[in-house]
Amino acid sequence: MKFLLSCLLFASVSYAQIDFDRINKTHCQNLSSQTDDGYTYINSLHHYRANNNDYFIQAKVDGFYLFHNNKKVLLEHLFSLKDFIVIDQTIWTIGKDGLFKYSMSGDLIKNIDNNLKEHEDPRSLVLDSKSKRVFMASSRRGIEVFNLNNEKITLFNSLSNINKDGGKSAAVGLDIDDQGILFVAMSRSSQNAFDGLIALDTKTNNVIAKAQYNQRTSGVIFPHIRLYIKGSSIFLNNGGWIHKLKREDILSNKKLRPNWLAIINNDFEVRQYLQISGDFIFQNNNIYGCSFIHRYQQRDQISDLSVRSI
Repeated sequence: MKFLLSCLLFASVSYAQIDFDRINKTHCQNLSSQTDDGYTYINSLHHYRANNNDYFIQAKVDGFYLFHNNKKVLLEHLFSLKDFIVIDQTIWTIGKDGLFKYSMSGDLIKNIDNNLKEHEDPRSLVLDSKSKRVFMASSRRGIEVFNLNNEKITLFNSLSNINKDGGKSAAVGLDIDDQGILFVAMSRSSQNAFDGLIALDTKTNNVIAKAQYNQRTSGVIFPHIRLYIKGSSIFLNNGGWIHKLKREDILSNKKLRPNWLAIINNDFEVRQYLQISGDFIFQNNNIYGCSFIHRYQQRDQISDLSVRSI
């Protein structure tokens, strides 16, 4: 298996300060792993920025590790990770086992049990610092909210009115703006169900917009997605592809045709398009990320650093 530079880590002040040799040695060689039967696992790099600090979590052979300030800390008892945030020097992770609270030294402080069932595991979370609440995209459960004061999870909105005639959609990604509007990516989990983005006002708990993906021209919402609000635009890591949407189009209930920001690889005889694994990192009007190409005949994958202007 061949590996190239695969992950970008940079300080919040200037990415010129990065020790790229350290990045390559510590992270890039573990981007993927392969089983004896040839199946390749992608060990995505998760990123969160808070108070001008960058935090990263990546799976290694013996578990998930937090990387921050040149330190590597094992997060005990963590076996599944979809997303994480940092609040007041504590790490909050979500995955198939629910919501975990960690100290910066990797000690498990608390496991919040929210009685997970199949297709109900949280996929993404976002902090609303104004209300001291964490909103969670909890698949078929809809949107759940975690109150930081009492550390309880409650259902915020089941989003059951998104579909008619019994269709089922899953909330798979979200972000919040400074007005308290949640933009939520919905992936259909039954035929003819809604597949697109909604806008949810957290002050009134009302869905104020609903914009369907144009499936004929733009495909569908991937079940594991990243969503980012940046000014008047919304970006999705939709199955590895960069999709750029206009915020106003969502709020106007338009059928969505995202701008696909392709990353082209011309190193082979046939043009190929790179997919980004894990989080986007935004810097200087660019998206940086870890990209990869599967080579099925060689039964391996090539990974590399990608940068795309936005």
